[in-house]
Amino acid sequence: MMTSNNWLEIAKRLPLGHKTRVDCPECGENTNTNAMMVSHSSKSYNGFCFACDHKPFEMKGKQTLEDLAELKRINNESLQPTEGARCELPEDFTPDMPLEGRLWLYSNGITDTLKRKYNIGYSKRLRRVVMPVYNTKGDLIWFQCRALVKGQQPKYLQPSGDKSSVLFQSKTEEDKGTKGRVVVVEDIMSAIRVGETTLTISLLGTKADTSQINTLSRFSEVVTWLDSDKAGRNGSKTIRQAVGLLTHTKDLVTELDPKSYSNQQIETILCQHDHSYIK
Repeated sequence: MMTSNNWLEIAKRLPLGHKTRVDCPECGENTNTNAMMVSHSSKSYNGFCFACDHKPFEMKGKQTLEDLAELKRINNESLQPTEGARCELPEDFTPDMPLEGRLWLYSNGITDTLKRKYNIGYSKRLRRVVMPVYNTKGDLIWFQCRALVKGQQPKYLQPSGDKSSVLFQSKTEEDKGTKGRVVVVEDIMSAIRVGETTLTISLLGTKADTSQINTLSRFSEVVTWLDSDKAGRNGSKTIRQAVGLLTHTKDLVTELDPKSYSNQQIETILCQHDHSYIK
């Protein structure tokens, strides 16, 4: 019979950063429903029941030597240098995503369908979600690896080559959005989400190089939707100044990142040209 402390015993046996499902001691003992998620983070052991919202929690105090060694190993993992102009995904790249990766994708509004559409995968060695970047011909030109373990640094890993001409472009259906318009965002997740409504490009940051500016200037309208922080505001201003003489530009400012909104909210925000969101 499962006791209230069984979840903690199981959590303590997990490697750092891992999660698993167990029966909830409050609502589902010996039911094999596995309604409770238990996890082992750098500072605590945690549980959450999706059925009754029971949230057991225990601080770890000082990290064990095993925890520190595992975190150091993960942080020391890096990508292999690219050979010439060739870009290759991590050797252990797989479309099979562990639960912690799927939860992170779901939290950003990325469904299983979108995951498959953009070939988002996972690297067990790096303990990261891998997001490939392809050109319009379907060739791999870049990728980013996003950390899943708390305390894992840096948050993003990417190849060591030159990305000055790299842009992530959404796979938007031709009949969606406004013809000739492109929305510019910072990150890949936001580009995928907004790309369900209109053609969207991610800068993979806040700065645009000359080659990227040239690409953007080919559109009849460029709508910048970068973050509202200082870096985002400066990046948006620079882009609009650079392409403003060649095409029509608008700056869209919202409280949250684009990926934080629902599909309906994204569509509404983009349609409200007279609203204070767009300047």
